[in-house]
Amino acid sequence: MNFISDWSKTGYLSNNSTILTGDDVTLVLPLVMAHLCPKVVALFGLGSVASAVMSSVDSAVLASSGMFSRNVYRTIISKGASEKELIYVLRSATVVFGIVTTLLTVYVRSIYALWAFCTDLVYVILFPQLTCALYFPSSNVYGSLSAFIVGVFFKIVGGEQTLGVTPIINYPWYSITGEGEITQMFPFKTFSMLMSLLSLLVISALSDWLFENGILSQNFDILRKSKTILKKAENRNFEREMLLNTMTTKPDENINMPGETKC
Repeated sequence: MNFISDWSKTGYLSNNSTILTGDDVTLVLPLVMAHLCPKVVALFGLGSVASAVMSSVDSAVLASSGMFSRNVYRTIISKGASEKELIYVLRSATVVFGIVTTLLTVYVRSIYALWAFCTDLVYVILFPQLTCALYFPSSNVYGSLSAFIVGVFFKIVGGEQTLGVTPIINYPWYSITGEGEITQMFPFKTFSMLMSLLSLLVISALSDWLFENGILSQNFDILRKSKTILKKAENRNFEREMLLNTMTTKPDENINMPGETKC
């Protein structure tokens, strides 16, 4: 037995329609709470949904602000930042991220589209970073920054329907339907991820080589990476000198082992 709500009796639909259509379908939960439930039930129902959503959102905003203050501000911008300064940066970043997320939710009307967009960003941007952090110890901050820029660039120029960005690069199998819908059949998201991964490895190796050989001085080390690289180079030179000294030491200069006599 099917139960179908007659929405024409609620006064919500002005065209005397009995069912919800179009954009109203995505708002079915708040509409049911507002028009088909008692006021008390609607109050607690919408309050529960709002509290659950706000709990998830403020956790995400706080986590993003914390990562920015610790991993970006303290690591790159101001290494000597005090805890009090980090608290101010954390609060400021929370306000900025809150405004950005609010504007994003107002502009994008589909929760699924936002979820798909965030998944694409994780795949294109974060996956290469995590892979190199786990399996390629030679990767550094210069490669990471370049990979971030390259990944975002190729992701955006391939088009993003969620943000209303039309494709700038027409990859193979690019097509436009009769209704004007743009389709990129080429796996440009995977291509963007691979370009990000490649740039991370190449730029990391290139920056190491430039600093280790003294081609770039520390004045160009805006991300304070060369100190670590130079320390590694000094350790390598020290090990090389120790090896050469060991190989060139004369036999009669060797230290006698216990129980041995020098001839």
